[in-house]
Amino acid sequence: MKLITALMFILLFQSCATRVVKWSHQCRKHSNGEACYKAGLKEYALIEEIKRLDQKEIKKNAANWFKAGCDLKHEESCEKLKVFGKYLK
Repeated sequence: MKLITALMFILLFQSCATRVVKWSHQCRKHSNGEACYKAGLKEYALIEEIKRLDQKEIKKNAANWFKAGCDLKHEESCEKLKVFGKYLK
């Protein structure tokens, strides 16, 4: 039973991480502000999906994505950055 639980956790984490990687690639390589925003949303969603212990680190990572999107003039990213900006300090 422990093995099955561990395997399910690994599969869930890979699925979540893959979604972040997809958007982060679009953000960095194509300077796509909306992709940065979506990467931030997916990063933040990891808190609920994985229940990681270091939630502050996840929020900081999400804030970095929102900042990248805002730097690319993506309005929704700038709005999220107003909330998450405190995690960049």
